[in-house]
Amino acid sequence: MNKRRYSNRRRKNILRVFILLMTIIITVVMWRTIKINVQVGELILPKILQSEKSFADTSGEWNLILVDRNHYIPDNYQVELTELSNGKKVDSRIYPELQQMFNDARAEGLALFVREGYRTTEEQQKIMDEKINEYEKQGYSAKEAKKRAEKYVAIPDTSEHQLGLSVDINADTDKCSSEKVY
Repeated sequence: MNKRRYSNRRRKNILRVFILLMTIIITVVMWRTIKINVQVGELILPKILQSEKSFADTSGEWNLILVDRNHYIPDNYQVELTELSNGKKVDSRIYPELQQMFNDARAEGLALFVREGYRTTEEQQKIMDEKINEYEKQGYSAKEAKKRAEKYVAIPDTSEHQLGLSVDINADTDKCSSEKVY
């Protein structure tokens, strides 16, 4: 009987050791797989996403076009521009409402002006390059400077300014107080 008990105990101990070893092996394999997937996600996936360039849908309503870092302005996008009195340009289709807004502001004693309107791809690239240079002068690497600049400046062909539908409006503080405007 003692021999049988000893044999059963030994079998149970071997089974426990086997289960423990299998658990350790499975844990190590899963940990390595997860670690590899995380590395792949960090290193390869962004390159894949960067290489795919989707374009904004311009087939719908002209004033509802989504452009951002995921939706580029199509190469064939055409815009008819109207030049404002200060030389800035906007899409001709927004001009009547923009002018009405400025007329209403003047009637309220506010002096506003369009600081920025339509931009070409080249102008948008220049703004991006200036921001990158600013970060490089602060000591950032070219890669890090570009990454930081892209947080604040639209990548060329992803800016609403390039559609002519976006304007930056400022107050003429020589004619009215900024407190009144803002």
